[in-house]
Amino acid sequence: MSLDVRRHFSLNVRYQFVLLYTVGMAAVQAAVEDINAAVADGALLVGEAAGLPLHRFDLTDTAAAHAAVEESIVGKVLIDVLAG
Repeated sequence: MSLDVRRHFSLNVRYQFVLLYTVGMAAVQAAVEDINAAVADGALLVGEAAGLPLHRFDLTDTAAAHAAVEESIVGKVLIDVLAG
């Protein structure tokens, strides 16, 4: 995998990685189970209930999503690439 970090800095792109290849598969499997349990218990909230409104746009409405970001919409703008 190769990333053009300099270009993406100017686009305000955020990368977030967690490297787990040294902890072993047992630890990775335990983490997967714990995260799934937290989601099922409602501990990892998103959207209005968590104080961060979600604004969803179809892929065909990418320009509108971009405009919403430029207009400083409050919340997280998501583009659904599978819709439409």
